[in-house]
Amino acid sequence: MAFPLEKQNKQKSQKRQVDFVKQVRPVNRSDLSINKRFNYENSQYLERLENSGGNLHSKYLFFIKKLLSGKKEPFLDVGFGGGRALKILSDEGYVNIYGCEISSLFLKAAVAKGLKNLTFYKGKNLIYKDNFFRVVGSFTVLEHVEDPTVFLTEQIRVTKPGGYIIVICPNFLNFFFPTSYRKLNKFYKRLFNIPKILKKLMSDKYTFEKLELIIRKDFQSDDDAVNLTNLIDIEKFFSRNNCQIVFSSGFAISNNFVTRLIESLPIVRYCFPSCFLVAKKNNKKI
Repeated sequence: MAFPLEKQNKQKSQKRQVDFVKQVRPVNRSDLSINKRFNYENSQYLERLENSGGNLHSKYLFFIKKLLSGKKEPFLDVGFGGGRALKILSDEGYVNIYGCEISSLFLKAAVAKGLKNLTFYKGKNLIYKDNFFRVVGSFTVLEHVEDPTVFLTEQIRVTKPGGYIIVICPNFLNFFFPTSYRKLNKFYKRLFNIPKILKKLMSDKYTFEKLELIIRKDFQSDDDAVNLTNLIDIEKFFSRNNCQIVFSSGFAISNNFVTRLIESLPIVRYCFPSCFLVAKKNNKKI
């Protein structure tokens, strides 16, 4: 028999557990209305992007500028967020820069920066004609899209032969580094990624498995991810779709000599926290 105080404490503890479940819960992907509100119009996510340090897009911008042969060559940013990368390019004199975005909230934020050539993206087919852009990029978008294969195929379609596609996203097969994503925030959880990595390396196929959407009051990075993105599957996809891999890294920001030296070791890059890949579209179909 519990004393009154013990009973009261037990009730409080149970209530806290219920409240926690309400705040942190996976969402069934069939509930599209919740997914759209959370993914596409997330003001917390926009605020984090706007307040992130200037270093966030440094590597992305480095490769965009490197791969564009001039400031008049066309570049497309798919899912540009608040438009920070496009704004930097615009301020530096790049004139043929385009962007498409599925979130009306993010689109308005980019328009407020004075950016042009922006369109609303419905999430599947891009509105641009075939073989138009010299470089097409997406920064932390692949993990959110409904159909990753269609998303990447469309980027290849609108890229000129000999042009480049840049893809940056989280690596959910990360083993070495803790992240804010709840399924990878502990070392013992990341241990389960080892057999997944080995299985994918031995397979000839690429697959983009699904993740459960997480909704909680205190939004954390990658809560809204729905695809188990990883460098192995992305490399295989481009290699099998008329492209060649020209650069592949496990870091989205770091680009120094030490990083490149570590990543030169076999398999190691597949265990780092990010996917940063540059693929070149072949001039002719192979």
